[in-house]
Amino acid sequence: MKIDFRLDYFFGPSGKFAGIILVLVGVITLIQYVGIIFILFGLLLLTYSGTEIDIEKRTFRHYNKLFGFYKTGKIHNLNSIHGIKVTQSKTGFVANSRGGRSFNFTQTDFRILLIGYSKTQRVPVAKFKTKEEAIEAAKNLSLQINLPML
Repeated sequence: MKIDFRLDYFFGPSGKFAGIILVLVGVITLIQYVGIIFILFGLLLLTYSGTEIDIEKRTFRHYNKLFGFYKTGKIHNLNSIHGIKVTQSKTGFVANSRGGRSFNFTQTDFRILLIGYSKTQRVPVAKFKTKEEAIEAAKNLSLQINLPML
């Protein structure tokens, strides 16, 4: 059984919005050959990262899903992981308007991390809006993959 968690878009929320708009414009102008270029650039902006855990094989992979279709990433063994931890994460984004104004966005969420034996190896698995949700999901994941909570 595989568990797949989607994490973040590579170009942030503004890139995600621009990607959706470009794909829609590409579909509308598909009659002309220019629509294909819009669709390809839009799908590139919709690239995101995630983590996939295979419980039966005891492997995991942190991947980037290019164009929303193709997963890239190296498969690792779960035996190299010491435990699971929940941490708070703050991510900031800046969007500039044509009028010269800068808009700052800050997102705070809670992430489940796989912690390796070297303590420097940290693999993000999933993100949640509240700490309670993240702890509950981490406990369930801990039971499924048989790793301790740290």
